[in-house]
Order: sequence, then structure tokens, then C-alpha cells
Amino acid sequence: MDFRSLNRLNNLVNTLSGNFLPMTSKKTKLTVLFKIYSIIVWFIELVYLAACILGLFCVPREKALKDGTVNAVVSLEIITLIIYLHCRKRLLRGLIEKLNRLVEGNETLQDVTVNVVKPIEKSLTIYVIGSITAVIVWIALPLVEISRKNEFYYSDYRMPAVISKQPFSANIFIGGVVLEIIGGTYTIVRKIGLDFYTIHFILLMTAQYKYLRIKFATTFKREPQVLESSYNNVIKWSGDERTIKLEMKLLTSHYETVVE
Repeated sequence: MDFRSLNRLNNLVNTLSGNFLPMTSKKTKLTVLFKIYSIIVWFIELVYLAACILGLFCVPREKALKDGTVNAVVSLEIITLIIYLHCRKRLLRGLIEKLNRLVEGNETLQDVTVNVVKPIEKSLTIYVIGSITAVIVWIALPLVEISRKNEFYYSDYRMPAVISKQPFSANIFIGGVVLEIIGGTYTIVRKIGLDFYTIHFILLMTAQYKYLRIKFATTFKREPQVLESSYNNVIKWSGDERTIKLEMKLLTSHYETVVE
């Protein structure tokens, strides 16, 4: 059990989105196939963002503010966060190594971690499917206009975008909608990938604190047995006290590792 195997959905979305954030404590290189895929994803994302930003200046202000501004801001936010996290790969791998080391060989912590992580997977899966479907349907809605007119403008897109000189034909309009669907889908998938990656870290840290709470409570409930010596009525403690002290030291060390 490790960071990667605890949440397969996180691993899948991280790959499909092209984020390729660290999933193990070891420094690994992407395969040629994944490098090509990453380049394609970045190319689509940048072309989509450029088209949408240009579209903001070519449509009425109300349309730009209503449909285009949020999309551009979210896209820029995603790109910024991805670049930032990739610049902090060493720190992320160090945190993953620390979490893997703590959970290794500790069955109680493993059970607690599974109980924290697994219940949320179904909800996250529904969230992924629902978000992607909603984005695709929302962007594709303008296609119904094809049967009503032959000329189209930038404002006819759900999100204003500059694809060709306006007015343009139905074929170019369809191509633009397809580009927006692909770009919008990758944007939401990359956003979901960042959210899942962060949520996974939070869940694992939550499991650590839950484990510590359980262990501290169990330790405090134990009472060392008192043995009375017949010599000078000296009171001695049984070996349970030493066991409790040892457990407290181990738990304190575990806590220091978590908050370090």
C-alpha cells in the first residue's frame, strides 16, 4: 500500500489530464509516448486559451463578461498551478516518501487510511462524469443553430473564440465548436486532476491524525498495574508503565513526522 495505489482514480485522472504530477517518491522520467501526449495536451490547451482570450475583444462586453472571462481565468489558474507544482516536485516526492514510510507495515494505519480514502472514490467518480458531461453539452448547444442560418460570428460560440475571420461558414463553425469541446474538456479534466491530487494529500493527512487520535485514546485508557513490595512497603509499577511510555514516545515521534 502506497500513495499511488490508494486511489486509482487520482492516478488515472492525473495521467489523462496530462498533468503528470509526482505519484511516487522516486524521480521517474516520462516515456516517449507520455511526452508526446503531454505536448499535444499543452498545445491544445494553449491554442484554446489563445482563441478564447482573443474572442473576449471581438464580442460585446456583456457576452465577454458572461461567457468568456471565467473560462480564461480558470485556464490561466490551471496553467499557473501546474507549473508551480512541477517546480515543487522534490517537495512533493519528499512528502509522498514520508507518507509511504509511515503507512508501511502499520496495519492499523493502513486500515484507517483505507476507511478514509475509499468511501469518497464513488462520489469523485460521479463528479468526474457529471462535470465532463455538463461541459460538453454546454459547449455543444450552439450547434442547433446550424439548421437556422448559414453565416456565423464569434459571439455564436458558447465561449467567444477567434477561429477564423467572421462571418464564417457552418463547417468552420462546427470545427470551432469541436475545438472548444476538446479544449474545454481538457481544461475541466486538468482542473479535476489538480483538485483530486490535493484532496488525496488532505485525505492521507486526515488519516494520520485519525490514527493518532485512536492510538492516543487507546494508550490513555490503559492503566499500569501497581505492585506493592513487602519490603518497606515500597510501591513498584508493572511492566505496563514502560510499555505505555514506549508507545507514547513512538506516537509522539509519529506526530512530529506528520507535522514536520
